[in-house]
Amino acid sequence: MTSKLGLTKEERALVAQVASAKEPRLHRLWFYSAALVPAVGFGVYGIIHTDLVALALGFAGLVLFCYWRLASEFRAAPVFDSLCSKIDAFERGDGA
Repeated sequence: MTSKLGLTKEERALVAQVASAKEPRLHRLWFYSAALVPAVGFGVYGIIHTDLVALALGFAGLVLFCYWRLASEFRAAPVFDSLCSKIDAFERGDGA
């Protein structure tokens, strides 16, 4: 199928992924909670019991979570930027 916008395979995949995301917002909350609650829990435990190892594990968990999210954002950013540029050009009439 040819795109009227001239989208690449990666751009079409991103659009399809976002368009098909029918999950409730609560699903995302549970997803992020599964990664963040243990790290925050270790950090709180480390502060309350002055346990530097638990505090360090909590901090490391949060750093790794942030790195993971940033890495995925940076991987998708060029495709998203290109997609938005093509949509903008199409809407202005340059791509029709």
